[in-house]
Amino acid sequence: MKTRVENRLAQIRKSRGLGTSELARRVNVSRQTIYAIEAGTYVPNTEVALLLARELEVPITELFSLRESAQASPESLMAEVLSAAPAEAGQPVRICQIGPRWVSVPVTASPYYLPEADGIVKRAARNNGRADLVVFGKEEAAQKRLALAGCDPAT
Repeated sequence: MKTRVENRLAQIRKSRGLGTSELARRVNVSRQTIYAIEAGTYVPNTEVALLLARELEVPITELFSLRESAQASPESLMAEVLSAAPAEAGQPVRICQIGPRWVSVPVTASPYYLPEADGIVKRAARNNGRADLVVFGKEEAAQKRLALAGCDPAT
């Protein structure tokens, strides 16, 4: 299960007639912190969460809650592999949807760096530049992904 913290800070703050600057001053944080919490890009530490709840006179559970969503299980996907070298089983890849077609780009790990990957090559197809992939987050990859492909004139 994937857990995500949801908050109602903006609604409760506005219902109390407080601006972000005033609330930030009262709990001794920056206005940007309040904006980030309300946008869901920052989860406050326990002290800040408790101060917000006390200042807004609500239980902390009214401000913040956990939403659980079922994590999608890996699925298979046949995709074109954009690489000069043939794909190998176990190789991590990023995927991108171009119209109805799926393409994948191998990512390489280096010492102290594990790149983000959308899936791994399960089995490479013979001689056609395609591979059977095990994909972890197909919907996420399809939303906002850009793939730039070209050739290196030096090779």
